[in-house]
Amino acid sequence: SDIVGRCHSLVNAICSSGSHCEAFHKLVTEGNEKGFWQVQLPTHKLSCDCETHWSSSHSMIEWFVELFLAIQAFIMHNLEITAHHHISEQDVSVLCDILQVLESPHHAQELLSGEKTPTLSQAIPTYEDVIDYWKELHTTIPELEYYINVGITKLEEYMCYAQKTQIYTHAMGMHNLISFI
Repeated sequence: SDIVGRCHSLVNAICSSGSHCEAFHKLVTEGNEKGFWQVQLPTHKLSCDCETHWSSSHSMIEWFVELFLAIQAFIMHNLEITAHHHISEQDVSVLCDILQVLESPHHAQELLSGEKTPTLSQAIPTYEDVIDYWKELHTTIPELEYYINVGITKLEEYMCYAQKTQIYTHAMGMHNLISFI
């Protein structure tokens, strides 16, 4: 089953209306105040992933996992959501594994989207770090090895292409010149 798709669908169901969003936020806030949860839950809103925003899947899964206790409580009181969306503790464990795989590219994206300094010269070393991280995950999360390998292959193809372009060569030269000054 597509656990990320089911996570997305459940988040959409909770955020489908203003009243659901408000009720969910109120549940989290009151739960924190009254000690319903074993730990203080963050009060940020759930976030859906979006194909046009980098790292949105990472954020959606991260916030879903952080707020899972509140999500369970919310769907128990909203039968129309419960009937179509069920995510088990085991599913959340799988989401945690997926989150671990997405962690390194998420940080790489944050690093490379810096606005104040040129980052093109950092692209290849950053992608190499992501590949190294993913290779380490082969042993800790063998169930996701296929997907990790797809990511590694894509990054290696991109790195090969980038290293052949003149703009990357110029960026490396400019970076070295700026660093020297």
